[in-house]
Amino acid sequence: MTETKEFRKGTETFRPRARLVSVLGEQLIRDATVGLLELVKNGYDADANHVTVRLLNLADPEKTIVAVEDDGYGMDLDTVLYKWLEPATGHKEEAKKRDERTPGGRLPLGEKGVGRFAAHKIGRHLTLISRSRNESGELANVEIVVQIDWDRFEDPEAYLSDIAVDYQERTPEHFLNRSGTYMEMGRARNLWLKRDVERVSRTLRRLMSPFRTPESFGVTLHCPEYPQYENLDAGELLKTAHAELIVLVDEMGVAEYEYRFQLPPYPGRSEKSDPVNLKQKIKSWNPPDRKPECGAFYAALYIWDRAPESLKLSGTNAGDLNQYNGVAVFRDGIRVMPYGEPEDDWLEIDHARYMRTSDAFERKNVVGMVEINQADNKRLHDKSNREGFIENNAFFDLRDLMLAVMNIAYNEFSRDRKEIRAGEKKASKELLPTVSQLETSINTVATALTQTREMANSFVQKGQIAPEVAQEMMSTLQQTGQALATAVQETKEAAADTVSRFDEEREMLLALAGLGLAAERFTHEFARMTREASDLLRDIEKDPIVQRANHLKSRVEALGVTLEALRDLVLALGPMFYIRRRTSEQLLNVKTIIEHALLLNKGQLQENKIVVDIQEPQGALSVKMRRGALTQVFNNLVDNACYWLSRKSEENDRRLRIVILAEDNAVLMSDNGPGIHPRDQHRIFDVFFSTKTEGRGLGLFITREALAEAQATISLAAPDDYQEIYRVGAGFKIQFPEQPDGSNEK
Repeated sequence: MTETKEFRKGTETFRPRARLVSVLGEQLIRDATVGLLELVKNGYDADANHVTVRLLNLADPEKTIVAVEDDGYGMDLDTVLYKWLEPATGHKEEAKKRDERTPGGRLPLGEKGVGRFAAHKIGRHLTLISRSRNESGELANVEIVVQIDWDRFEDPEAYLSDIAVDYQERTPEHFLNRSGTYMEMGRARNLWLKRDVERVSRTLRRLMSPFRTPESFGVTLHCPEYPQYENLDAGELLKTAHAELIVLVDEMGVAEYEYRFQLPPYPGRSEKSDPVNLKQKIKSWNPPDRKPECGAFYAALYIWDRAPESLKLSGTNAGDLNQYNGVAVFRDGIRVMPYGEPEDDWLEIDHARYMRTSDAFERKNVVGMVEINQADNKRLHDKSNREGFIENNAFFDLRDLMLAVMNIAYNEFSRDRKEIRAGEKKASKELLPTVSQLETSINTVATALTQTREMANSFVQKGQIAPEVAQEMMSTLQQTGQALATAVQETKEAAADTVSRFDEEREMLLALAGLGLAAERFTHEFARMTREASDLLRDIEKDPIVQRANHLKSRVEALGVTLEALRDLVLALGPMFYIRRRTSEQLLNVKTIIEHALLLNKGQLQENKIVVDIQEPQGALSVKMRRGALTQVFNNLVDNACYWLSRKSEENDRRLRIVILAEDNAVLMSDNGPGIHPRDQHRIFDVFFSTKTEGRGLGLFITREALAEAQATISLAAPDDYQEIYRVGAGFKIQFPEQPDGSNEK
């Protein structure tokens, strides 16, 4: 007989184990520094005017005490029992949604309700003491004391509800005449080392924005074992910056900025911008007129040229600069970690330095701040681990807009750095004579010193001089020795400056050398594959089907031109490797080449609904050039036009006009996109200059160089000069030399 199985059903609740506290503490709080920062922020949320952090007995973890004390409004017993002891209550998040502020007018920074896990991360035992005051400022008659032994939560068999937490009300003993909260974490989980204290000091020093420090809020650090890290004053560093960029970005992503450069004796300058639509410069921003989800923000970038001579001119302390560099984010004047930390390059500044070389700078050259607030930037939410923002659309919009801001900084500062480098080159011509003169002076002083010593010793031994004369000679000897010591010190300083510069350049050269080796491997493999593809293409061209089908034939020809252009690119990467000869010049029909370039960009043209108008009012134009080079010229220009036209919000009015002027040996090419700002027009053909956030600044430079090879030129064209050019947008004129064979059709 088959036994009937009884199936069970019902309802149940989650029953968290006690060790969940340990798991959350390990996962949500990265280290003690982040934990301390969270506890300091809790003081801000409690309307504290001041928070004091103490690090004591660091040599022995069992005796280590980390204490955080604030003078805020404190907690009463109900707050401790029904908010502090209930993780993830979310009462702060709800208060922010209601725009409910503290009695001091602050919106709370916290929202996840996980700050108590910071205490778990720092030590194994917690003593919490708090005395509250109400909204009218009256002090409570008692203070609350809570004792927690976190080790008890490690019991694998215990449930969270099984672990009791001891608390008591008592007559005030710690907070006698004021309110506040004191948290003492004992029995440290790890040994505190010097580098840990240094990191805490650096983090607390950068905790508050130097521009919008919260009113009546400060932090003090006490650490008797490492008193050198107690000073949290940012000092005068920002006043020594060589350049500064102040930017206001509104809720639509339109920026206005002011740029200033000042480093005597180099010429200073100040630039105030017209409104700049940052979204136009971001290729991935679609649709182009989409409103940013991050909200408006403010940014300030302080930039230094790290050459030792430049730092010396401005009186900049390199050690202080090393402590602050990077771009940090501040919300309501309080820093959001980890943006701007040494290991965090959220704006890919160092990457830009290697991709754009001379026009960009590294993180070590900039101290930057992005200022947001909770009222205007509501969609920027903290991650549960308090390590930055949740990477939602609002965060990506903020990052993309800041990349566009960084691009402005690269372009502006590169102009001034070129002036600095030009001055250094002039000074370097005098360097060798100066060093030689210094060496001669040192040798002269050293010889005089030796002679003086020998003379003094001889005269004294023979009794030929009076004691006062001997004393005078020894005084001269001492002065001479001091002069020598000064000369030696100057030599050392000059050598140190030179070594520092060489180290910086060596670092860059090593990176470029690595790219060069990768390029060499690439050219070898790519050249082989393009040869094989070209062979296959020639076979396809001979196929009778291709010969009879005009639409296939044109595409095969376009593919052939593409391969030829790619071979030219490989040639540029490795002129000594694998490619024995360049493609030869030939007489080319310009319209045919332009059509090939348009075919290469067919996808972009269709996707962005761009209408192309090709005119040939004076007949056909033929020029003698390498096919791949001329195709690359028009491909770059069409690709550039496609990008900027795609940033135009009017999708039904995107036009590209190409006018071939055979009698003038010229081509006019224009679009009706956003155009080129007057302040950038003199630089658009410079290598590495780009107004796109993803740009490399190579397209127009390569175009100009490819044309120069054929004695042709490219320049900006204005509608005032050529009626064929659109009144609004960007226009270019390509001027070819006179064709000696007179082959152009008239």
